[in-house]
Amino acid sequence: MRRPILTTLATLILVAAMAAPAMAQDREVVILKLTTQDVEDSVMDQLYKELHSGVEGTDGLTVGSGGEISMSDLTLMAGCDAPTPECIGLLADFVDGDLLLFGEVSRSGDAHSFTLRLFDFAANDFDREIVDQTLTGDAAWLARGVPAVVEHFFFGPTASLTVSVSGSPDAEVRVNGEVVGRGSVEISDVAPGEVVVLVMTPDGQEEMRREILRHDEAGQVSFSFRAPEDDDPIEPVATPRDGPSLVPGFALTGLGVAGVVVGILGQSQLTAAETDAIVLVDGREALFESQLDEAREIQDRMNRAHTMRVVGLSVGAVGLVAGGTMLFMALTGGDSDVQTSSRDGLELDLGATSEGVNAGVRLRF
Repeated sequence: MRRPILTTLATLILVAAMAAPAMAQDREVVILKLTTQDVEDSVMDQLYKELHSGVEGTDGLTVGSGGEISMSDLTLMAGCDAPTPECIGLLADFVDGDLLLFGEVSRSGDAHSFTLRLFDFAANDFDREIVDQTLTGDAAWLARGVPAVVEHFFFGPTASLTVSVSGSPDAEVRVNGEVVGRGSVEISDVAPGEVVVLVMTPDGQEEMRREILRHDEAGQVSFSFRAPEDDDPIEPVATPRDGPSLVPGFALTGLGVAGVVVGILGQSQLTAAETDAIVLVDGREALFESQLDEAREIQDRMNRAHTMRVVGLSVGAVGLVAGGTMLFMALTGGDSDVQTSSRDGLELDLGATSEGVNAGVRLRF
């Protein structure tokens, strides 16, 4: 009778001895002081709290004794330039724990970037990491997003997202900058945290949504676009380029202006020569022999001035009329049936007097 009892007790003791190591298998995670850049204390307080909860909520892990030491301090102690696996492996004798959790948080404007790494001394490699995961928003947005970032770190891409698009079945859908499909799509294995969804239609419409997904959450965002109206065609806008070119019109108008200037100069020279002739004659019926050469010179000047006036004013009149007409045709697109209102930008002034021809072009812009 005693032998079976002793055998049973021995078996129980053996089972307890085997269970004791199993119960002590939780590995300690030492959470180092994270490197920060322009980050509010309230954000870091929440992040440390979520990291402790994440470690304790992960099977086989527990939070070990940490301190105010950072990974920069440890790498300096090891004589390394960067926290590579080879460098961190040298710190095993200086750390009272099985794993090291470290990282950095920086802020630029209202955007916070999170980098977290968990190093396993037994494997001499990183167990998990997230790099530059971003939260962009105010304090309330950060309070919602920090727990999701930590969930991504401990659990990986466990969320899902459904994007519903109406009005544009060919719209391109991008999630965090990556094209995931067209029209309505369902996406699995989405990382918890901030998700930016951008939808762009073929006709240039686009909308963006920014959401926060949590661990094992099935998120959903909807977009609605207005389809283009087939019975509302866009009328092409007529421009001066649809008709004749403006260049010849401006060239002829410039030639006409130059001709008018020459004609005016000829008229001025003719008036001056006539005045010299009146002074030379001085009311007499005949000239002295010594004045004949001067008289001939004045006559030549009058002839040249008269020619300049006639030719200049004639060319000016023709140039202004032809150039003005070409400008008119160019500005109205060459349509002879254009209404008066469409010709308001161009005015022609033509006139003739006993002294010459008057012509002008006015353009209003």
